Amino acid sequence: MGGPRAAAAAAAAALVCGFGGWTVGTVVEGAAPAVSQRTDGTLREAALRSGGHEVGRIYAHSGSGGWVYMSVDLGPTARGPVRCLLVHADGSTSPAGSFPLKDGYGYWGAPSGTDPASVTGARLTATDGTVLAAAQFPHA
Repeated sequence: MGGPRAAAAAAAAALVCGFGGWTVGTVVEGAAPAVSQRTDGTLREAALRSGGHEVGRIYAHSGSGGWVYMSVDLGPTARGPVRCLLVHADGSTSPAGSFPLKDGYGYWGAPSGTDPASVTGARLTATDGTVLAAAQFPHA
């Protein structure tokens, strides 16, 4: 039943559940420092910023089957799909995925398609290429 669609849905559910478990565990332990960016081995985290304000977070996991997760709140007037571009040390970018905004809020996670350990930052862009927010990962 479903074949590739069922497999994709199962993979997405596993990603969401895994991230949710990690988030709950971090909150319960009180282990997450109140900083704008951090790195702890295979998990890297940075603030997404727009106009000097934090508008979201991006997480990149470079362990087995690397993945990227981000959430963003650009305000209630932001509309349409947005695109995540991963930024590499040489300044090149690679597309990671896209997701819709609802009342300016959206979230997304997927396999990264590239080694997240080699990524120095990310850009969130509108469909016309306008940069809506950017993040810079700390040096590992």
